[in-house]
Amino acid sequence: MVLFHAAFNTFTKFFLADLQGSPYPYLVAWWVVAGAVAVLAVAAVAYAGSRDLVKGAPRPAH
Repeated sequence: MVLFHAAFNTFTKFFLADLQGSPYPYLVAWWVVAGAVAVLAVAAVAYAGSRDLVKGAPRPAH
């Protein structure tokens, strides 16, 4: 979560800074980035499985 948050803040600060003068393009770009981050988060959970992402959950022996 910390890495996603830091990446999102860094991207919006440096790459969307030019759009901050006009509200509509900035909001559209912000929501597109937020949607992409949400899709990546869902993909990470789908790939790893929700059990592997729970702190303290016992891992099955392989």
